[in-house]
Amino acid sequence: PLITPVSRDQLQRSLANFRDKCSRARTSELPDGIPDQAVRPLGTLHLTLGVMSLLTEERVQSALKVLNGLNLRDLLSTTAPAPENLERKDVILLEPSHLNITLRGLTSMHLPIKTSCLYTSPFDPTGQLYSFCLKLRDIFTAANLLVPESRPLLLHATILNMIYVPGVRGRGSGQ
Repeated sequence: PLITPVSRDQLQRSLANFRDKCSRARTSELPDGIPDQAVRPLGTLHLTLGVMSLLTEERVQSALKVLNGLNLRDLLSTTAPAPENLERKDVILLEPSHLNITLRGLTSMHLPIKTSCLYTSPFDPTGQLYSFCLKLRDIFTAANLLVPESRPLLLHATILNMIYVPGVRGRGSGQ
């Protein structure tokens, strides 16, 4: 989850501003602008690391066992930043006890004319967040809990998804 006591106010303001601008963005398919339901609620914002298929109680319990067994502080403290990813010389490396995440930009999942989903990505100049998330994904993969994925990890938080708008799917939304 991206919502913390520190991030809540800023994310809430940014999301409200985005929602306001979207409602004024009118197209021939959406003459009233992008519906409010398409913009994800504040409490649902998270970084996607992978997809699990937990169709049985046994799989749910396995996932909970792995999740409860994680020591995130230790995992983070053993995550080294990737020097080849440094973009600036004045980057201050993060303390091993926490991560500060800056979200930047808005990207479509597919060609913009065919997409129904927009996401933002974390700014990660040191590669430390990406490395940490890869370790987390590897733990769940080793436990055979993640749906196999052939693509590299794309850290993202979905901001807008038309699938949540009743009656819009299939009317030029690209899905």
